[in-house]
Amino acid sequence: MTGRQRTVLGLGMALAASLGIPAWLGGSQVFLHIGRTAPWALVGAPVLMFLAWCVNGLRVRYLLAINRHSISYTRAWLIAAGGDFGGALGPGLLTGIGAYVLLTTRAGLASFTAVALFTLEKLLDLSVFFATLVVSITLLAWLAPGHVPWYIPITAVALSTVLLTAIGLGAGGARTILRGSAGLMGHVGVSGKFRRRWLRWGLGFRRDVRRVMAQPPHRLAVLLTLAAGYWSCRFAILPLLAAGLGLSVPWPYLVLVQVLAVFAGQLSVLPGGAVSVEVLFALLLAPWIEREMLGTLLLLWRASVFYLTLVGGGVAFAGALGRVR
Repeated sequence: MTGRQRTVLGLGMALAASLGIPAWLGGSQVFLHIGRTAPWALVGAPVLMFLAWCVNGLRVRYLLAINRHSISYTRAWLIAAGGDFGGALGPGLLTGIGAYVLLTTRAGLASFTAVALFTLEKLLDLSVFFATLVVSITLLAWLAPGHVPWYIPITAVALSTVLLTAIGLGAGGARTILRGSAGLMGHVGVSGKFRRRWLRWGLGFRRDVRRVMAQPPHRLAVLLTLAAGYWSCRFAILPLLAAGLGLSVPWPYLVLVQVLAVFAGQLSVLPGGAVSVEVLFALLLAPWIEREMLGTLLLLWRASVFYLTLVGGGVAFAGALGRVR
């Protein structure tokens, strides 16, 4: 089976799961409740996703600008939305980083510079996640005391801390990782030519990751603000849809659910974090929402984030490949 066939198969399984689980939860009532959802919520959810890409386009353009690569905002927007499309095609960060590197190298960046910028973006994203979790948990303790199991906030903060530390140590310990990987290649019989190319690439990445991490505070502040703007738009989608369905769930809890869903999506082998995202979503919201309404909310949320990324992000990805030089 070719790589393209595996991608198509995985995407088909992901779509089947992300459609089948809400249908199983809500049954025939799902579409009835969708028809009763407030129009402003149905329109507002995809608009928020579009605004998230607009903010992320600013981040891409700013990142490339501080690396002396000037591109138009339109091209930066295509890279931002196309990168999300790549991330939705596979498990974890693998396809996401592949799409980001492909599109940014077409804009003139070296591949090791693109990976260094991607590393900085993920560190900023995790910083936003950590702050979001702390704020959400604090507000929940005030708005809905005793309604959230103690292990949820502790697990969320611990997981974000571990990931943030791992990426930071990985970037800081690039030299050790580089030497270890080259030695391992030698033991398994990888050619010397490939190992030398790998070492040159790794040295370039090590140099660039140090450079991008050493940005002046005002630039890091701008990048962190843009990251916060991007995720704020995305995390506002679920509370908006819940309000449109007339559900009374504290909005900090809905934000917390989305943060945990992003983490769960990285653990799934299917595109878009299928199955793991749906299962976590159902487990966390079942105590708050009736089953048929839960299926409706899950379907609307996945449509606004996952399905829209596959369609709109896919068009942007194709446009970026065709327009970025």
